[in-house]
Amino acid sequence: MSLPLILGVTISSIGAGAGVSLAGQYVPFLYISVIISSIGAGLLTTLTPSTSHSAWIGYQALYGLGAGLGMQLPLVVAQTVLPETDIPIGTALMTFCQTFGGALFVSVAQNVFTNQLIENLGGVPDVDPKLVLSSGATELQTNVPSEVLQSVLAAYNGALTRTWLVAVALSALSLVGVVFVEWRSVKGAKTEVAGGGDCYAED
Repeated sequence: MSLPLILGVTISSIGAGAGVSLAGQYVPFLYISVIISSIGAGLLTTLTPSTSHSAWIGYQALYGLGAGLGMQLPLVVAQTVLPETDIPIGTALMTFCQTFGGALFVSVAQNVFTNQLIENLGGVPDVDPKLVLSSGATELQTNVPSEVLQSVLAAYNGALTRTWLVAVALSALSLVGVVFVEWRSVKGAKTEVAGGGDCYAED
C-alpha cells in the first residue's frame, strides 16, 4: 500500500534530473520539492480509517513526488558549486546527511507514534497498549475485541497522523537549506585558467 509513495519518489527523481539538464538550473526544483512535499505530508495528517482509496493513494503519490524531486539535487549542487578538489568531500557530506537524517528521524517518528498511541489508548477500557503495539495495524481486527475495535482504530489513526507531523515539519524546515543554495547554471563547463582560479564557459 506504500507503492504510490515509492513510485512518486522514483518518477520525480528521474524527472528532476531531466528537468535540471534541460533548464540548467536546480534551485527552482528545490523550492518546488519543498512546497509539494510539505503539502503532501500535510494531507497525510488528515487520513482517517474511512479515507477513500483515491485519497490515500493520491496523498502518498504527492508526497513521494515532492520528496523525490529534491532527493538527488543536493549532489548536483555540490558538483556544480564546489571547486573540483572539494567535490568528493561535498558529495560525501550530502550523502552522510541524507543517510544520518533518515536513520535519526525514523527513530524520532517511531517514538512519537509509540508515545501517542499509548496516550490515545489510555481512554479505551480493557485494552493492553503493549498488545496493540505488538500486533501492528494488520492484526488489530483479530487481536482486539470487536466491541472496542473502532476506538482502537481511532487511537491508532490518531498516532499515525501525529507521526506524519514530523514529516510536515522536516519538509517545511528544508526551505532553510534551499534559501542558502547558490544559483548557478549546470550548463557551465568549469575550466582552469592561467593565473589561478576558475572560470565558467557556457555550452
